[in-house]
Amino acid sequence: MLKRKRILVVFLVANLIGSPLLAESVNAAEILATGSYSENANSDGAPISSVTKAGNIKTVQVQQTDDGKLKLTIDYWGKPNSHYVLRIQWCTYLDEYRHNAWTGEDLTLLCDVMDPNWKNYVVWFEPALASKGNQSGLRKSFKGTIKKGTKKYQWIYTLSGELFRSTRVAGVDISTYYVSDAIEKVTTTCRGVYSITCNTSTSNVFDVDEVLIETT
Repeated sequence: MLKRKRILVVFLVANLIGSPLLAESVNAAEILATGSYSENANSDGAPISSVTKAGNIKTVQVQQTDDGKLKLTIDYWGKPNSHYVLRIQWCTYLDEYRHNAWTGEDLTLLCDVMDPNWKNYVVWFEPALASKGNQSGLRKSFKGTIKKGTKKYQWIYTLSGELFRSTRVAGVDISTYYVSDAIEKVTTTCRGVYSITCNTSTSNVFDVDEVLIETT
């Protein structure tokens, strides 16, 4: 009886070696770039009250793999409701003057806006916890999906596109916005020297938070 059991185990192992399942585990996706962001209650960017927790970003983990995926694990201070929108933008070229002039460390900006593709490298989740993310207008080069993470206010956003297979992402800009049904902000801009011209615009979209991550 013992001899027959040993033969069965060898047979199963031999079949597993040639199985697609094992081949898939061996050929795991290669990591091309990673990055992270974290803040605590005393950080400058942390919410100043419990009212402003929703949609504020606490931590982010970024991972790009050569299977065409850019994964962002985002922890919010508070769960964003249907009024919140998430924008994920990335770039392959960084701005030369992106670091703070005083500290030399903090990022005051990130992507080189002279990059002709910079405005196309963006996916919106509207609302922030929507099941799918899309590009603006008719663009369909990238798409996004979402799933709940293990922590209370954690969600995992996965962007997919051919670019991520071979071109390393240099930086990621993550922004959240609040879209109000009742309040509008009015902005007046004036220009000129001898003759001054002013333009007034209104918007119901308010900035909530922004995180800049330089990947390595």
